[in-house]
Amino acid sequence: MARALAEGSQRHRLEWLPFGFNPSICGREVLIRTANYDLDAMPADWKPDTVNYLYDLDTKARTEVVDRHASSTVFRNGLEDGRMFRFVGRRAALFSGLFHNTSPDGKWVVIRNTMTLIPDLETPHEVIYYHTNRRREKNWMPLVDDDRLYVLYNTRPWEVCELFPDGSMATVRTGPGLDEWWSGSSNFVPYRGMWLGVLHRRRGEDVKHYYEHAWVLMDGAFGLVDVSPVWHFHARHVELCCGLQWDGEELCLSYGVHDRNAFLLWVGLPGSPNARHSSSNR
Repeated sequence: MARALAEGSQRHRLEWLPFGFNPSICGREVLIRTANYDLDAMPADWKPDTVNYLYDLDTKARTEVVDRHASSTVFRNGLEDGRMFRFVGRRAALFSGLFHNTSPDGKWVVIRNTMTLIPDLETPHEVIYYHTNRRREKNWMPLVDDDRLYVLYNTRPWEVCELFPDGSMATVRTGPGLDEWWSGSSNFVPYRGMWLGVLHRRRGEDVKHYYEHAWVLMDGAFGLVDVSPVWHFHARHVELCCGLQWDGEELCLSYGVHDRNAFLLWVGLPGSPNARHSSSNR
C-alpha cells in the first residue's frame, strides 16, 4: 500500500516561501524556522540560534513566536524544527528544545535536546518539557486523536507514546519496527482508516550527507502497517518535512531544503477521494 503512495502520487503544484526553512503548515498559517548559520560555511565557534515565526499565507504577515526562556543567563533555549498542529481548539507546536552553555574553557557545549510543547502559539506563556533519559531528543511525530496527543517516539523498535500536560508520557503501542533506523519527520494525518506520515533517514557523512524520505502508514491502534520505497523532494539534499495536512482532496507537504529554503508541495494520492475519514477505531 505504501509503495502505491510513492509510485502513484501526483505532484500538482509547488510554492516557495520567502524566508526561513523547515516549515510546518497548519490551516493557512506556517510555522517557519530561521537561524544564524549556513550549512556550507560553518565557523569553528558556531553557536546556533533559532527564531521561529508564524507566517500567514493570505496576508503575508510574520509574527515572531516568543520564547520566554531565551532570556535566561545560563541556558539559551533554541526551539528547533517545530511541528505545528491543532490541539483542543488551539494551534500547538512540538519542538526540539536546544539547551546549551559555555564550558569553563570557553567552548560551547550542548547540554541536551528536550522535546518541548507550546500548547497555544497565540499566547505562548505555557511551555511543557518532556524529559527522558536521552541527551538528545528530536523529530517526534505528533498526531491528535479524540483530543489526545500522541507521538511516534521510536521506529526501531516501534513505539508510540501519549503526552500529558504535566510533562509525563506513557507508551501506548510497541512492536518490532523497521529493519533500518528511521527518524521521524512530519506529523500524522488520517488516511483511509489509518494514519499517514513521512519518515526520513540520513545518508552520507558530514557535509556530504543527505536525507531520504518514505511514506509510513499506521493502523488506527498505532501499529506499523507499511513503509514505502525511498524518495526525495528534489534530489540528494538535506531535506526535512515538518508538516502535512489535507487541503481538500490534495495533501500539502511543507518542507525545508539545506536549512535555507522553505516550500509547500501539493500532491494527489492514489484513490484520494474520501481518503480523509477518521482513523480512530481503537
